Amino acid sequence: MLYEFQDKLGEDVFIKCLYIIEEISRTQRAATHLKKSELIDFGKLMYETHWGLSQAYEVSCDESDFLVSLAEEEKEAVLGARMMGGGFGGCTLNLIRTDQINAFREKVLHQYVATFEKEPDFYLVNLTQGVSIMPAT
Repeated sequence: MLYEFQDKLGEDVFIKCLYIIEEISRTQRAATHLKKSELIDFGKLMYETHWGLSQAYEVSCDESDFLVSLAEEEKEAVLGARMMGGGFGGCTLNLIRTDQINAFREKVLHQYVATFEKEPDFYLVNLTQGVSIMPAT
């Protein structure tokens, strides 16, 4: 249906709407991959989301793009990465193999400081089963 209105929307609005439609599909596929513990395929979708946010939706920044590019270079260590939050700075979320966390962190620290002349912060988190109802005590 979006293509029916492409000429009326203008190129910029069309591209952003197309990104949203693609992201809905990506989110549905990501949920399926997570349910099946298919983390490699899930990680690929994380990269697709990031580059869509950066290029189509235009809400990334040089620092976030730099961090995701570093993650993409480390195919054995990092399964996926994307910006998170409101964009225009902030954080990237990286899906890193446990035994590679320290090595990847050191690479990021060294290259980020060399490029942007400031130190990034790191926050380690663990995957869980997600949101659930807890019984009242």
